[in-house]
Amino acid sequence: MDPAASRRPRTRAARLAAVAVAAATATTGLAAASPAPDGGGVDAELQELREMLERIERDNRTMRGDIDALRAEADEDWLSQARAADVRTMVEDVLVDAGARSSLRGNGLLAGWDGGFFLQDPDGRFRLELDGQIQSRFVFNRLREPSRDRTRSGFEVTRTELTLSGWIINPNVEYLIRTDATRDEPGLVTGLYYLRDAWVRYRFDNDWALRLGQFKLPFNREELVPSEYQQLIERSLINESFGIGRSQGIELQWTGVDQSVTIATSDGPADEIGGDEPFGLVDSAPRVNTPALREDVEWALAVRWERLLAGDWRQFRDLTSPPDDPFGLLLGVAVHGTKTENNGEPTVTRDEQDWLGATFDLSAEWGGASLFGSVIYQHVNNAAFGQFDLWGVVVQGGVYVAPRHELYARWEYGWYKEDIENFVVGDLNVVTVGWNWFIDGHDAKLSVDAGLSLDELDRAWEADIAGWRVDSEGDEHQFVLRTQFQLLF
Repeated sequence: MDPAASRRPRTRAARLAAVAVAAATATTGLAAASPAPDGGGVDAELQELREMLERIERDNRTMRGDIDALRAEADEDWLSQARAADVRTMVEDVLVDAGARSSLRGNGLLAGWDGGFFLQDPDGRFRLELDGQIQSRFVFNRLREPSRDRTRSGFEVTRTELTLSGWIINPNVEYLIRTDATRDEPGLVTGLYYLRDAWVRYRFDNDWALRLGQFKLPFNREELVPSEYQQLIERSLINESFGIGRSQGIELQWTGVDQSVTIATSDGPADEIGGDEPFGLVDSAPRVNTPALREDVEWALAVRWERLLAGDWRQFRDLTSPPDDPFGLLLGVAVHGTKTENNGEPTVTRDEQDWLGATFDLSAEWGGASLFGSVIYQHVNNAAFGQFDLWGVVVQGGVYVAPRHELYARWEYGWYKEDIENFVVGDLNVVTVGWNWFIDGHDAKLSVDAGLSLDELDRAWEADIAGWRVDSEGDEHQFVLRTQFQLLF
């Protein structure tokens, strides 16, 4: 025990005792000052009484001062004890945190949560971040044609992605590795993890960056926005058919205050023209995870330009607009071109082919409402099928009816300008409406939507991942109901 602390209570007791003695003395004095029996000394006695009363009043004032001082001292002592308790609690918390950090580090390594799990050295030369995505769905599909398997439904885990990202040496040297579990899709072994993206990017400054590896080519915005930040449960059938996907290559990007330009040369786009099972209109060979000397393309180039007309870049990382977003407007234009490789033995699918495309898109946000529109054009010059042109239009938008609830709708239309030899391709015409419940933003989100094809869904537009099937000839009004729960960590 602190000696000074042990002395304080005795000091206060002594002072209280002194006050009590003074009060007793004053009372005794009053008792002793009663008038004398004879009247001769009345004036003198009255004078003595007045003096005694004045002394008592002075003593009372002194006692009140002493009592106030004692009360203040007691309050101060209590506050000091409370402060000491708070300091002890804070020190204990710091020690516990330090112990936890020490148990997780080898040579001063920091670990924790900063919008995601991370490991980082104290000098900031190395950082590793881990995040993941799970999308689980129930899909119901109904065809109009009664003679077929009209109704199908079931559950699936559409995406199970794990991503490692961060930097090495300094924050200007960034890297990313993303894997996903395969579905029952053409060209993939079901249930295995495979590499989606793997790249290294060096930032020369705030404006210029160079990326090398496997990544999405800079073309249509709907594909470039990650799947976890889409407005609808799945991207449009136009995107699935006319997008150019991922490839291996090198990319240079410049980003200014209100403009961005991205240029990439690669092994060539992924051909999705013709649906899940392409006709071989360009070259159906995959462009990801392939060796350098595989026969692919003579050249391939993609360029995208974006102009930020209002708002900031960060708000356009997704295709929705929460109520607290500012007004934003983003314009995008992109082109791509590819010439496939001739291996000296021309065949139906390996002769030289030209594939050119362009897209225009506009994204608008009003803080609680959003609108997105895009037009995609593709031109193919194929040795087997000749020249033909393809067009696609997508318009979608949403509005928040409550802080965490959004209603949305999308219309998509696509057509082949010329019929392909031996193939008659019908137009695509699909409408989808739905609802998002942002339980915790995009990190925990429940979605429900329903789609109806207004025309026959031709095999050229089929996309199993979106829940659509091929209609019988002359059939139409295929119906799709989808629900999805998304978790990001």
